[in-house]
Amino acid sequence: MNAELFGLKIDTLSFREALEKARTLIDAPKVSQVVTINPEMFEYANKNSDFANIIREAEIVVEDLEAKIYGLNLALDKKKDIKELEE
Repeated sequence: MNAELFGLKIDTLSFREALEKARTLIDAPKVSQVVTINPEMFEYANKNSDFANIIREAEIVVEDLEAKIYGLNLALDKKKDIKELEE
């Protein structure tokens, strides 16, 4: 399953699923790219389309813990804003 954040695809894989997918890529005859994305990379990709395309072409893109916390904070803030609008 995939999610999209700031126009970039994120693989929503468990650790085990990511490991299995990475092992499959290692065994494949072609070169593959795995990206562990963080908030600074999202920001840079927003400013640099070449960098964004490199991330988009990666076979696996998973977020690091810092990105998970950042995304969670964004989601919580958005819910807070929606709740305030409803009142």
